[in-house]
Amino acid sequence: MNYIVKKQEKDKEHFKVKKLDDSDIKALSANAIKILELLSRKEMYPKKIAQIINMNEQKVYYYIKNLKKAGLVHVVREETFGGLNAKYFSSSSDGAFVLWKKERARGREKEESVPLLNITKNLSNTIFVPGSPIHHGKQMAKAEDERLAILIALFMGSFSSSCSFNLANVKYDTQMTEDDLKKNLIIIGGPAINKIAALVNKNLAVRFLKKDDFYYCLHSKISGKEYAGENYGFVEKLTNPFNKYSDILVVGGRRSVGTEAAVFFLINHFGLFEEGNKYNKNIYSKIIKGFDQDNDGIVDMVEEIE
Repeated sequence: MNYIVKKQEKDKEHFKVKKLDDSDIKALSANAIKILELLSRKEMYPKKIAQIINMNEQKVYYYIKNLKKAGLVHVVREETFGGLNAKYFSSSSDGAFVLWKKERARGREKEESVPLLNITKNLSNTIFVPGSPIHHGKQMAKAEDERLAILIALFMGSFSSSCSFNLANVKYDTQMTEDDLKKNLIIIGGPAINKIAALVNKNLAVRFLKKDDFYYCLHSKISGKEYAGENYGFVEKLTNPFNKYSDILVVGGRRSVGTEAAVFFLINHFGLFEEGNKYNKNIYSKIIKGFDQDNDGIVDMVEEIE
């Protein structure tokens, strides 16, 4: 931690400031600075921050996590509300500065992997790929995941600095070209109803196993376990096998309920997705099990399996 001095009429006032490096700077978006300004005045928990600045609570958690990694905020205390633990955060310094002329580093530091950064920073170069609602493929299956694609697009849009979209950013699996495959992709649905999911299936850490053209279970190459229940889904980020400079996010399931569970997890528990697979934190792949607690036909609770 460093200090700067501001001269007053009679004395000097000291301010505690933090020097930022390249990885720290990534945490300082306009929204993150807004949160820092609040926390510099009063310690708060994320839900309260979300209410004050009218922001999605999960998005606030995302910014807080990045600010904490950069050493700009810290937990000052914890309280329990209705059985849930709330962490109060405060700013760790009075300000921050960037040293443009960097000191020569000793050795090469490993660049920290940020899940979905490549996709969210420029959604205009990303294609959302739901399965076609028309019967297609060897199984003559049809997808009903368009509403889930809309939910994912709204969620991803909250992170993006670019909101320039057109119809070319959304294509059914049957409309994809070779050039399209080289872009950032968000694939919704499993390989039975989405032929692009089938194309990348072999590249996934969690893939679908097939017998006689029937996809019968999810198999984790990380843990070696298999999951056959229809309410199992997964979320995985991987480097695009058709273009190493692009990324792919696959959100799918054994059946539509599994895909719905995966979407529910991504939107409501994004922080858990950032933690990586519990068997290998360096792989961003989560297996989810979905439940319908109130029997209305909609997934309203999920369990993280791995």
